Amino acid sequence: MKFKTDAEKQNFHDLVQETHEWPCEYLFKFIVPTGQVTILKALFHEEVRFELKPSSAGKYTSITVYMTLKDAREVIEIYERVSEIQGLLAL
Repeated sequence: MKFKTDAEKQNFHDLVQETHEWPCEYLFKFIVPTGQVTILKALFHEEVRFELKPSSAGKYTSITVYMTLKDAREVIEIYERVSEIQGLLAL
């Protein structure tokens, strides 16, 4: 997820901050080309739990990431980090 403006980023931060009790386990969902799964997983530390589900044709993989975060700022940092992966779709 790339933010077009600082205001958009701040609005997302405020929404996530207000709708969760921190620290908490946060769930990310991504769809990536199957060849990019290793790259995505490398962006996370070992305490993260992944659930992977390949598409029926095997071309894409749905990835659910569960990780404990301290605040909304960390959520934004993750989205900005993974946004560099070509073909990634954040849900």
